Parts: sequence; C-alpha cells; structure tokens
Amino acid sequence: AGADNKPADHSSSNKPFSPRHHLPVNISGVEPGDYAMILGYPGSTDRFLTSYGVKLAVEKDQPARVKIRAKKLELMKNDMDKSDKVRIQYASKYAQVSNYWKYFLGQSEQLVKNKVYDKKKAIEDRYQTWADATPERKAKYGNVISDIAAAYEAKDNYWSAQTYLQEAVFGPDINIMHWTILRPMKAGLGSEDESTVKMTREQLKEAAKGHFKDYNASTDQNIFAAMMKIYSQDVPAQLHPEMLTSINTEYKGDWDRFAKEYYASSIFTSEERFMKSVDTLTAASIENDKGFKLINDFILAFGTKVRPLAGSAEASLQKSMRLFVDGLRQMDSDELFAPDANSTMRLTYGNVKRYKAKDGVIYDYYTTIDGLMAKEDPNNPEFTVPSKLKELYNKRDFGKYGQDGSLRVCFISNNDITGGNSGSPVINGNGELIGCAFDGNWEAMSGDIAFEDELQRTISVDIRYVLFIIDKYAGATHLVDEMTLVTSKKKSKKKCCKSKCG
Repeated sequence: AGADNKPADHSSSNKPFSPRHHLPVNISGVEPGDYAMILGYPGSTDRFLTSYGVKLAVEKDQPARVKIRAKKLELMKNDMDKSDKVRIQYASKYAQVSNYWKYFLGQSEQLVKNKVYDKKKAIEDRYQTWADATPERKAKYGNVISDIAAAYEAKDNYWSAQTYLQEAVFGPDINIMHWTILRPMKAGLGSEDESTVKMTREQLKEAAKGHFKDYNASTDQNIFAAMMKIYSQDVPAQLHPEMLTSINTEYKGDWDRFAKEYYASSIFTSEERFMKSVDTLTAASIENDKGFKLINDFILAFGTKVRPLAGSAEASLQKSMRLFVDGLRQMDSDELFAPDANSTMRLTYGNVKRYKAKDGVIYDYYTTIDGLMAKEDPNNPEFTVPSKLKELYNKRDFGKYGQDGSLRVCFISNNDITGGNSGSPVINGNGELIGCAFDGNWEAMSGDIAFEDELQRTISVDIRYVLFIIDKYAGATHLVDEMTLVTSKKKSKKKCCKSKCG
C-alpha cells in the first residue's frame, strides 16, 4: 500500500497494508461447551427437499454417481500405481473425484440410517392435514404434495441423462478439451481475418500446454471407453445421441476398440500430434474430428430430447416447492427457517461438543498427534508422515502449542457447514481465531438435506496445530511473529441455542 494505506502502483516507499482489524489467535485451546462461530461461503444445501427427492437420491441418482466415480477412480489408480509421472499428473483429479464419491456414498448411507425419508414423509402428511383444514388453504395448498409427486414421476424419465451427462460424458479429459477449449476457439480459426486465425492458434497452444500437463493418453482412453459404455448401458436408448447409437452399433458395444482407434488417430488425443498440427489447424479439422462430433451430439441430444421432457416437470416442481415452503412457514410459524446455502456468505454458531455415534461409541471433542502417528501407513499416500514431523513428535517438541504433553490436532463442534466451508475461520466468543473448519462427520453426511441436531459435527483443525506446522515444522517463525497471539483463557458466556439457524 502507499503512504495513505491505499492500493498503489509499485514504489520503493510502499508499506505493508495495515488493516483496520485482524483476528487475534487464541492458543489456549478449546473445552467442551466453548462457543464457536464459523464465517464462510457454504456451497449449497437442500433442506426443504421432499420425501420424493430423498427417494430419487437414495435409490437412483446417488448410486449412479457412486458407480461412475468408482470406475473412474479404479482406472486412474491402476495407472497411478504403475507410474510416478501419472501419479503426479492425476493426484489432484483423483482427489476431486474421490471427494464427492465418498460424499455421495456417505450421504446415501446416512439418509437411510437417519430415516430421513420417514421424517420428510411425516412432515408432508402433517402439511396435507394442515392444508385440507380450511377451504382457503385447500384451494391454495391442497394439491402441492400431489403436484410434487407428479413432477418426480415425470423426472424419472430423464434424470439419468442429466446425471450421466455430468458424471460420465464429461469424465474423460478429451471431452472437456473439446467442449471448453476447441469449441469456443473454433470460430476464431474460421475467421477471414488472418491475424485472428494466428492469434487463435497461439491461444490454443497455451491452452493445450495446461491441458496436456496433467494428461496421460492411455489413462484417458480407458476412462473414455468406460464412460461411453456406462452411458450406453444405463441411460434409456431414446435419450441417446444419434452418433452414440451409431458407434455402439458399428462396434457392437465394444467401446474399448473404438477408443483405441480414436486415440491412436486423433490429433487432439496426443500433445505431440496436436503441437505439430496447430499451426495449420482449421475450423473444419475440428468439426470433422469424431470425438468433437460426439460431444456436440451429446449436447444437441440433451437440448432436443431431454430438455423438452424436463421443462414442464421442472417448472411445475419449482412452483410447487415455492408453495410448499410458503405453507411450511405458515404451518410452523413459531419455528425459524433458514434459507438454503447458495454460495453466499453465511454465519453458523454453536459449541464445542462431543457426540455419541452409536451404542457404546462416543467420540471425544478433540484428537491429538498421537492418533495421527497411530494411523501412519507408508504404503498409502494419504497416510504417510514426513520424517521431520516424526522427529518433532518423538522429541515431544511441540513448543508453546502443546497441551498436557501432547499436541491437539482437531476438534469438533455442532456448527452447520457444508461443501465450500473448508478453510473457513472458527472464531470464539471473544472474536479470536481458534481453528479452521474443513469437514463434517460421517454419521451426519445427510446433513445437507436434513440437519441432525444430536449427530451433526463440524471438524476443525486446531489453530495451534496450524501454528505448530508453520513454526516448528516449516521454520517460518517470522509469519507467526506477525500475528497477535492470545494466551489468556477468557471464558465467553455466549451459548448456542440452535446451530441450525446459522
């Protein structure tokens, strides 16, 4: 910043920006009952989903997503285990696919275990009784539940095409390249202005560098073949793109053979072939590529075959859901209803609290580095422990961040978070940073659809572990020196009444 503490062009006289306020960091630790609030940007929740939506999710949609992602993970892992280069290339992709594979798996399991369908059905039965109680209500709300049921019955005709387009069609990197790189740049190659064509080719070179950096042709070939086969088998034939049907017929369902031939010949499946061809690449050469034709045919079929089916059903569902929520708020006028998360800033408040997972199993409110070391598995990249960390552990060299001869790593609270909240600051009742939220517990994976008061817990990394890693492990003490550390334990009197209001 400049001398006035405002943004400024580069100058040797510039100074570090001085904020009006920064969060003090409390290194005294947390105890059961301590107040905790989390400020962040949760992605999305669906708390008003009806029993019909839960049924579709549990019985069809989520099992399909789990199946598709499991196959992608299997194929990636096969090649990652054979090559360090491929392992590095696909590490991030594998983690992304795995993250939501586990999410969908866990959510389906917990929706059933926590009897969410039954709870939703009970609400709907009560709603219908309330709606039928007066002529005025019956006229406005009497058909809401039956209209929602009809919309989901119609949805049964097209849900698979929507889900499989997201999960399977856009699973292989080649399809992503066609849709996000080649399709938007094709117009530039077809321009009559030579300078535009030249500029487009340079842009394609840059985009291709990023694409091929984390790409392995044989891995993507296997994923492509598997995804096309799954789509062909699982999505009703009347919703298939014509080209998918044609290839499926010509190759007698042998997508491995088609993929082998396509990946061996297309200029877009090889970095070497692409870079050799890019200086003479034309719009026609893109349009004539079989893979490009196929992905475009998928989108065309979605627009001409799926959208007409979905249009009226989705419109009816949205209208019915607005009336359903409106009626709920009138029926239970004394209850507080929080709007669903939609990636905007949200605040949730609660308390540090252990929980009973099942009969005889109670999880404490914190974990320590002792548990981290006990889980070490040098053969599993997710559970390897760096030698420097083991050295500090063996010496019990935790500095000022330790407690009772150990080092606390995580703690749990009954805050309400979801995907998008990872990294959100956890702040105590005195406005001091005590941790960073990053996950939820397995037993409440159904929380995006139904908040479970007794089960739902937010998992946060203890800020002392963060500081320990920065200071003792990484040796970046100068960063800690810039922070305001608080060591006094001033007990906040704030107490959470309903964390789900967050």
